[in-house]
Amino acid sequence: MKNAVIAACLLLGACSNLHTYVKPGTDSVAAQSDIEACKSAMAPYASGDDAKEAFDKCMAGKGYEKKVEKYRF
Repeated sequence: MKNAVIAACLLLGACSNLHTYVKPGTDSVAAQSDIEACKSAMAPYASGDDAKEAFDKCMAGKGYEKKVEKYRF
């Protein structure tokens, strides 16, 4: 039973969503610059959820659309 619980936890930990931010007409250098700026905006937040929300708001403010896809094995 213990091994089954551990296996289930590992499986759930391996399953996550892929988050991408899309902005038409933006090259990779500009996108990386925007990502770095938004990472700085999320730095003051201690909790993961607050930091993610700050990052998402920053990217949306820069004109990016967030795409969430289910992770596939």
